[in-house]
Amino acid sequence: MSAFDKELPNLDIARARLGEDDVIRNVINRFILPARWRDAGNEIYLSHMIHMVLYRFMSLSVEGLDTLQNRVGGLAEKKAKEVEEFMRANLSEKLSVSQLAELTGMSVFHFLRSFKIRFSVTPYQYLSKLRLERAKNLLLTTQRPISDIALDCGFSNQSHLTMRFKKAIDLTPGQYRGCQRLFQ
Repeated sequence: MSAFDKELPNLDIARARLGEDDVIRNVINRFILPARWRDAGNEIYLSHMIHMVLYRFMSLSVEGLDTLQNRVGGLAEKKAKEVEEFMRANLSEKLSVSQLAELTGMSVFHFLRSFKIRFSVTPYQYLSKLRLERAKNLLLTTQRPISDIALDCGFSNQSHLTMRFKKAIDLTPGQYRGCQRLFQ
């Protein structure tokens, strides 16, 4: 006899404090309570739903459980901020992974692994994102030539910026500047 063969006890959701969270309340009310527990094939479905509710409840009960679980082994908050600030301050420079690792006091290998866990991308991808954000900002807030913006943001030339821009948002920097000004 499995747990699914037993009668469902009366659930007092409000007393269990599960009903205070909209996600938990909706999953229970829409998916768990109306389900037919004894129908073939429902055991896995209901087990999954119950685990989802329990995980949600635990993550609400233990502050930061859901983000902590995703970042175990990642860069500590303070080190992550230092690395990000260093990257932002040096967008126009050629940055190496060894420079960034040195900031944290980690080996290159450990830094790469920790960075990827923390930011979900490699340092190179993150730096590219920061450079594109800066380029977008300069395109909208200045009249500077695109070639100057490219160099100031760490791209080797205007063509390099254009290629990255086109890949990221399917527009050239000139098109982006023109389109955004239409809506201002």
